[in-house]
Amino acid sequence: MLAAPLEGFSTFTNLHRRLTTDLCPRYQCEFQLDHPATSIAALSRAFHRMTAEGLNEIREVKEYLSYFVSSRCH
Repeated sequence: MLAAPLEGFSTFTNLHRRLTTDLCPRYQCEFQLDHPATSIAALSRAFHRMTAEGLNEIREVKEYLSYFVSSRCH
């Protein structure tokens, strides 16, 4: 998510579209490949949380996203 601007993604919608259609960034970000891509809303919340709490909390945000996706699928 932090590299999204470097990859040319100016919106969470564009980022979500790429995560939905290309497994490579999902693999690089260590998202589970056997679950649906993280929703636009979850990406937005995670980004807000990262900026609000500081970049030192990235690991917690990643864990939150992984939990959100896995709980949504079960």
